[in-house]
Amino acid sequence: MEILASRLRIGDTVEVRTIAYQGTGQITEISSVWAKGRGTKLYPAYHVVFHDELSGWFNGVALFQVKG
Repeated sequence: MEILASRLRIGDTVEVRTIAYQGTGQITEISSVWAKGRGTKLYPAYHVVFHDELSGWFNGVALFQVKG
């Protein structure tokens, strides 16, 4: 299943800003399958592994690319 154009890619370092979690991590997977991460072709889900080894699935709205 092809994911539509996205500004984020696997390997990108991102800052996550949600009510439950704020931190910096790396995108390890992108899903457009609802059953895996709750993503869709239009709004993919991003699996982020944080520096403290925690991980989770996030919508692109909560992710901000870290430059550098």
